Amino acid sequence: MQGGHSKAAAYRALISAVIGRAIDDLKGDGPQCSQKETDRAMTFILSEDCEAFCLELDINYEAVKEKAAAMYRRFLDRDFPGHG
Repeated sequence: MQGGHSKAAAYRALISAVIGRAIDDLKGDGPQCSQKETDRAMTFILSEDCEAFCLELDINYEAVKEKAAAMYRRFLDRDFPGHG
């Protein structure tokens, strides 16, 4: 059943990459770092899908969400001073 194990590993790598891409977009490291991409990244991080992916990968979702929120606040403070 080697094929089943490699499919599971590929799935885990893919969802890990999706979460990583969202974090990169929030850091400003992603290929497209516009406000729209940053907003989409934060929307994804706050989604039930992201929470489910983190659960699947045994990642602390609350920690991911807190880290993402801190990065998003820095983005807003940098690009939109006095936004709040």
